[in-house]
Amino acid sequence: MTFVKVSPTDPARRCVVSTHVDDFRVLNNASELTDSLITVLEARFGKLTTHDPSTTFAGIEFSQLLTGEVVATQAQYISRVADTIGVCSSTIW
Repeated sequence: MTFVKVSPTDPARRCVVSTHVDDFRVLNNASELTDSLITVLEARFGKLTTHDPSTTFAGIEFSQLLTGEVVATQAQYISRVADTIGVCSSTIW
């Protein structure tokens, strides 16, 4: 599940939290929004486990470009699955 919280006073400030079971990975430019979202999620679902900083979460790799944009991909996971079943992963790309 992915949750997004946007500042009501500045829509450019936001946080995105990807969850898997009781773990989550945060991408944000407003830590106060993340803190607020975590409080709400933990009140509803119980204690969450964080994995920050991390570059991979639930099979998704995250990286940040020099421009500040965030890239999310599953290239490593797809390559691993392709290798496991004997499909050449280089033909996928």
